[in-house]
Amino acid sequence: MMDIQMRKMRIEILDKIDALTPKCKCQSAEDAENCSNCKLINQLGQVLKELLRPRNKKLMKDHDYPENKKKPAVVWTKEMVKIIEENAHKYTYKELAEILKVPEKSLRTKCSDLGFKCKKLSVKYKYYENDILIATGFIPEIAKITGLNDSTLRNYAMGRRLSTGRRMEKINEHK
Repeated sequence: MMDIQMRKMRIEILDKIDALTPKCKCQSAEDAENCSNCKLINQLGQVLKELLRPRNKKLMKDHDYPENKKKPAVVWTKEMVKIIEENAHKYTYKELAEILKVPEKSLRTKCSDLGFKCKKLSVKYKYYENDILIATGFIPEIAKITGLNDSTLRNYAMGRRLSTGRRMEKINEHK
């Protein structure tokens, strides 16, 4: 968010650029290189760009100023692809990414390209109505038993519930 002083400086620079633009009659790039108005407009543009850069480095992200180079893409070797083919069904994306020492997002993309899906971390739940245990199992299983939608049960699992007296508790996580 720009403060008032920053906004005023920005408006002043934009006004100067607007005043110089009609004076410039350059038709080509060669004309612009020799034109004093074009040079001044370029300098003002650079000042404007500097004003828009974040002052605090903690606020800067990888995609913000200064223009950072993108992180290098993962180079997928035949050995890495073979590991994915052999182990995709055994591990979760996170575990396989740690084994291959690659970002999880890159691994997900590569698995999708290759047509493989990694194992998902499954969680069993206990479903209660008014403190009475009704069902135990995975969300789709509980949905079949109770007749409730999966999305409703997921909301209960995340702790969202109205005054229905219904709740879900995690039992354990399977690998």
